[in-house]
Amino acid sequence: MMSKEFDSQTGYFEHGPALPSLMPGGSMGWLVRGRRVLVSGLIVLLPVVLLAGAWRLGGFSALEDDLLYYLPIRQYIGERIAAGEWPLWNPQVGMGTSLAGDPQSGLWYPATLLFAILPPREAYSVGLIAHFALAGAGMYRFLRASKLDWRAALLGAIAFEFSGFLVAHRAHLTILQAAAWLPWMLYAWRRFADTGRYRPFALASFCFGLQMLVQHMQVSIISVLLLSGYVMMVLWPRRRGLWWAYPAGMGLGAALAAVQILPTWFYFAGSGRASPAYYLFVENSWSPTSTLLLLFPMIFGARTPNFWDQGWWGLSHFCEQSAYASILILVLAVASLGLVRRHREMAFWWLACLVAMLLALGDTTPISTPISKLLFHVPVYHNLRVPARWILVWSIAWPILAATVVSILLRRGPECTRMMLWIRKSAGRVLPAAATVCVLVLVTARLAEGRLAAHFTSDYARPVLEGLRSAVRVGNPAIWWPIILMVITAWVVIRWANTRRDNLFVAMTVLLVVDLASVAGFVDMDTRTYRRAALDKPPPLAEAIQQLKPRPGERLLVPRYSADYHRPVEVLWPQTNMLFFGHTTDSPSEDVHAISTFNGYGPFWPVEQRQLFRFQPWGSSEEMLGLLLNDRLLQAMGVRFIAVRSDEERMLLKSASLPTVVTREPDIIPGTEDMAPVRYGADLLWPVRIDAPGVYALSFEAEPAAGSASRWFVRVESEQAEALARTRTLDPMDLALGRRRMRFHFAFNQIFPTARIRVKAEMGLALSAGKARWARVAGPDGTGCRPDYVHRADLPGGVSLYELPGTVGLVRWVDRFKRVADTTEAVERLLHDPDSVGLPEAVLVTARGNTSAPAPETGMECTKDGMTVHEPEDAWSRPAILRWTHDHGHEIRVTAHADRPGLLVFNESFVPGWRAELDGRPVHMERVNGVCQGVEVSGGQHEVRFFYRPPGLYWGLAISLLTLLALLSGCILRRSRPWNRAGLTSASELELFLTPWRNKKMTGFRVRGRLRL
Repeated sequence: MMSKEFDSQTGYFEHGPALPSLMPGGSMGWLVRGRRVLVSGLIVLLPVVLLAGAWRLGGFSALEDDLLYYLPIRQYIGERIAAGEWPLWNPQVGMGTSLAGDPQSGLWYPATLLFAILPPREAYSVGLIAHFALAGAGMYRFLRASKLDWRAALLGAIAFEFSGFLVAHRAHLTILQAAAWLPWMLYAWRRFADTGRYRPFALASFCFGLQMLVQHMQVSIISVLLLSGYVMMVLWPRRRGLWWAYPAGMGLGAALAAVQILPTWFYFAGSGRASPAYYLFVENSWSPTSTLLLLFPMIFGARTPNFWDQGWWGLSHFCEQSAYASILILVLAVASLGLVRRHREMAFWWLACLVAMLLALGDTTPISTPISKLLFHVPVYHNLRVPARWILVWSIAWPILAATVVSILLRRGPECTRMMLWIRKSAGRVLPAAATVCVLVLVTARLAEGRLAAHFTSDYARPVLEGLRSAVRVGNPAIWWPIILMVITAWVVIRWANTRRDNLFVAMTVLLVVDLASVAGFVDMDTRTYRRAALDKPPPLAEAIQQLKPRPGERLLVPRYSADYHRPVEVLWPQTNMLFFGHTTDSPSEDVHAISTFNGYGPFWPVEQRQLFRFQPWGSSEEMLGLLLNDRLLQAMGVRFIAVRSDEERMLLKSASLPTVVTREPDIIPGTEDMAPVRYGADLLWPVRIDAPGVYALSFEAEPAAGSASRWFVRVESEQAEALARTRTLDPMDLALGRRRMRFHFAFNQIFPTARIRVKAEMGLALSAGKARWARVAGPDGTGCRPDYVHRADLPGGVSLYELPGTVGLVRWVDRFKRVADTTEAVERLLHDPDSVGLPEAVLVTARGNTSAPAPETGMECTKDGMTVHEPEDAWSRPAILRWTHDHGHEIRVTAHADRPGLLVFNESFVPGWRAELDGRPVHMERVNGVCQGVEVSGGQHEVRFFYRPPGLYWGLAISLLTLLALLSGCILRRSRPWNRAGLTSASELELFLTPWRNKKMTGFRVRGRLRL
């Protein structure tokens, strides 16, 4: 008895042996069920086993973004949902941040609900396992939809599930979650091209919508571009209707995520990230030296040493450079080059790899640099960073290429002989040659280490050269272990290609798992920094702060110039404190554990906060010394606690505690009377003197160049161009509000009679600068006042806690305020002349723009020296009485009783979406001190309500719900023909389900229903 068997290479059903019974009701149904159990079990259980070292800490790494950002923010969301609130605002971090607008908060992503059901660590672990399994399952379904053998599909699924990109980005939860949906979208569009049915179309839309709800925009853009190329080059010739179906499906997916996209867009528009900078655009490009990682994945060490005992010494970061796919997958993928001329799909995947390589290289090569500069002018795309993440394309392409080669050999198709020859070339020639070149490069670099050290003398080159010296040694497992794997892999794969014996295929699969486990099982597996018990109890810092009885709105500051991962958990990033305490009541205002922080961590910062505090996305500030010197500004922002540990932090606090030097306003530095352009290669040099130890302030006018996307630097140096203090780095967002006066502080312990200021542009014309002033503002011999930082406790781990008395609370009544023209003027006064403002009691209010909300009558007031003062009506006038409730993070109600009008200040971030009501009527919101909120209130008793409604939220929610309803309705109304539950027990019955498929290029048959695993 004969039947027709589909041949994946020719695209036709060829005559072959009679099909056995494959339906669940037939005699071979147990085989199908067994395969399903085997495949499902491996895909789900392998993450549990291979990543076992991570589960003791809840799946997160050693002080990386997962522990510092993704886990705390999801814990907060989960706790608020469990308390009956859908949180839109996080009041605990950085003077308050938007959860609805934060693109990586996961507020609307279904997996975040795990944190409302399970304890945080368990929820995080389950989420990780689920998304690794989701990635593997999606790849398996796509490969099966591509008509590959189930064993080859399983091999490809495992390879993608533990690919270098996914494993390295385990610390970046949203990248892992977003990338896991990519193979499912490939599967859905492949199925739609084959069948033209609605369900695959709807599945593609759902998958893209869920990926967009994860909201890692870069992964989504990479996915869309890759899918678009695949649809146009591979699928469109099969189904011409894709020209409209594909954009419609992707558009529906984007509409499904509108509830996240619209608030994020408005929040992004008001952040510093909206001012693109070229250095951020090419930051962490894929280094050509990382080619070594394709064969020797741990040669550059690990960020958390364990079995791989050397620390990371490579360029950039391991998580951004790792593209390891295993030796076996590389060998098989290279063998697929023999199919490029004959198969359109193989050609597409290799072309995608080439394009991804050019984009991933960023500005590291002469070929890729012009491409990056051109792409930087593309809207939206120029706001992305880390080009190296394009290696996601490699991580999905190589398993597909390898699985195709394996399927051809398993099915003994017409290309079988060709593939055997190419595997011999790949494993027997290409692999040894590539390994030899890598080893020679390492040995040559090690022998030339002395000359390299003489040529590269920067602080960045020193750790790289030291790492090279330690890495290139015979006993390094990062060298000998990959070589052992290469030898075994080459022998096994050649033998299997020649014989195709089942036991060799099993050995090959086991070898793949061992290879991947030797990397995945150790990446970011911390065994030294902290233990699980460290996350189960409040740290000493938290207990010390609680003993000081913090009031709501009083914040913690950890002063640091730059990112630093080498410190105790509780001090690394302050918002991590939420991880330890959690919320003990249903109301954030009644929570005795949560500690608000002044630092923050996240992708978006309001541009006004960047102007005033110069915080980086990771919470550090190069102008931290200036902030500590301006203690009145810190008091006005609610900063009460200072925690320091490192020598640099202690020196910062010590320098900020010096008495001020009372001098007149310094003269303009000669030669800076006029504004001068700062161009690349044409630095500005201003002579200055450092006559005594102390703190010096540099200020000058800065005006951005039109369309500039360049960084610029300010450095104090000797006449020999040696740096005397830390270089200040600025970018376009520092001048996003236009021309302003910049101010920098430098601390010196020595005298330098002849020094100079260098202002340098990274490329092109960055800005114009002039009218510079230089003066000593604090020193040991100062006679003026000094900030009063009171030492409170020395804690285990070298942490010291200080207190700044006089800090204002979350809500307060202000009688005196000054109006300024705009935010730029407010920032300049707060930084350059805080004494004239009268901080912290008095405040600055930005002049009102056009608003539909009426301003309240404020009663009697007078003006003194530009200060609006609400005078008491008599000497017995009492201070205002405020009572407030903070039942929701995004809403606060204040009952105010005062004998005179004044300004009610709510000391949280002023961002679009915050509104106010006075006695139930909308009123105008005032911008207070550049970054906070306030409402003018007349005398008497009033109720004021501040609440946050992100712009675009309601429109986005409506669009998402309507799209969801439309997609589900389509699934119900256009249901596919029901499956024959009785089952098919013979090939003759199976023929009844075969229908002719005719087009211009081929005639054959397709199967209606799911016949394959």
